[in-house]
Amino acid sequence: MNIVYINNFAGSKTYGMELRPYYLCKNWVSSGHKVSIIASSFVHTRTKQPVVNTNFQKEVIEGVNYYWIKCPKYEGIGISRLFSFMLFILRLIFKSRFAAKNIKPDYVIASSTYLLDIYPAFLIARLSKAKLIYEFPDIQPLSLIELFGYSKYHPFIFFLSITEKFIYQKSDKVISVLPNGYAHMKKFGLPPEKYSLIPNGIDVQSWNESKLEIPESLRKLIDSYNGNNFFLVGYAGYIAKQNSLETLIATAELLKDKKIIFIVVGEGPDKDYLVKLSEEKKTDNVRFCDRIPKESVPAFLSRMDSLFIAFNKLHLYDYGVNTNKLYEYMMQGKPVIQSQNAGNDLVAEGNCGISCPAEDPESISEAIIKLQNSSEMIREEMGNNGRKHVMENYDYKRLSERYLQVILK
Repeated sequence: MNIVYINNFAGSKTYGMELRPYYLCKNWVSSGHKVSIIASSFVHTRTKQPVVNTNFQKEVIEGVNYYWIKCPKYEGIGISRLFSFMLFILRLIFKSRFAAKNIKPDYVIASSTYLLDIYPAFLIARLSKAKLIYEFPDIQPLSLIELFGYSKYHPFIFFLSITEKFIYQKSDKVISVLPNGYAHMKKFGLPPEKYSLIPNGIDVQSWNESKLEIPESLRKLIDSYNGNNFFLVGYAGYIAKQNSLETLIATAELLKDKKIIFIVVGEGPDKDYLVKLSEEKKTDNVRFCDRIPKESVPAFLSRMDSLFIAFNKLHLYDYGVNTNKLYEYMMQGKPVIQSQNAGNDLVAEGNCGISCPAEDPESISEAIIKLQNSSEMIREEMGNNGRKHVMENYDYKRLSERYLQVILK
């Protein structure tokens, strides 16, 4: 087969996130298929950007053909970011005939947080007589409404609502990464035979090959607490309010008199706010640290006693949560403290930690104390359960095979 995967955020091991397109496409190439990724030359999630001088510039990475659409650099989440993304869509629309003629795909997959890449994907699929597959990383525009407070009457949200219905009507297949995604999509008339679930996951081989040690300053910090028999609760990832880190600080406030330390590693738009909040609450048991390379994340997680993940109390999560961070936690074999009110519970599914209600610091603090008082053997068993569950069900090698079976139908 000849597959085109459109995702403006797509990255690689060299460039960094987003890695789902990279892992899926790399495995499809290994299975003997021709695969191309179309992505933006600049997105904020990457650690390194490709050097792109011309529009639709080609680069081959591990057998996958990357076509970069030249887009301007931006900062933050304001107008400049929206302009860069809209330029990606417009330039790809203008290149749709060229893409159809030169790539000649049998399948066109579009995947985007903002939905609008369905329009160039639709054109490329029509011009090349290919099947059109749309992949939903989350539920849009509902996510923008609930997470960022947009009105459903906002012109951009209204346009996204129209686009969402267009996707359900025109796609040959709709794929969701969320376990209960169809509960939302069927409200818009999507037939069940057009829907499939392909969750996020982890590339087990790449994770096992990540041997980079953490920075010395972070290592010394962790060793200082280990030397004094503190129980370490770790968080590694994006630092933003939507990741419910205010709940972490509220939990830490309840545990000030315990030998428990929260170590938060990463960067994000709300880091300064959360550091200030922690200072106001006098939670000296929360330490915010700089972002570390992705290859160092396993080394950091391995030094923690348990790992923290939380979600805010939102209707959006009734359709499930599916975050890469949780797969990384489980893959590292550490017990997980999870706070959520979601339509699925991967921690319970994998029997690898304790799940607590969303935005409930009292329950979370009780769960952490319970883990702290548990034997090392019990915590190790939880961690082993999680690792086994991920390797058997959420390795991208397995998920890429399932994906092919779905689109071949």
